[in-house]
Amino acid sequence: MERPPSKSHGGATGFKAPPGVTVNQVPPDKSLGSMMVSGELDAVMFYLVDPNLIDRSTIDLHNHPDVKPLFPDSAARACAIIARPGFIRSTTAR
Repeated sequence: MERPPSKSHGGATGFKAPPGVTVNQVPPDKSLGSMMVSGELDAVMFYLVDPNLIDRSTIDLHNHPDVKPLFPDSAARACAIIARPGFIRSTTAR
């Protein structure tokens, strides 16, 4: 997690990771982007590069020659996963 706990959603809500789950803080002198480019991280699930007051990453990973998406067409992959039987169950009575 790049944001410090004092500025994160989890910090604001008092979130505690469940047993067996570890949340690691990105050191203050690094960012998710710099760690991806240097090979310190293999992947990130959510990456913000737009300027804001909290996140530190500024590297454009989308156009970086050393970083590739896991799924080249992530939107199509997401649609395929969501379309699987049983993925979404309606709770609305018909």
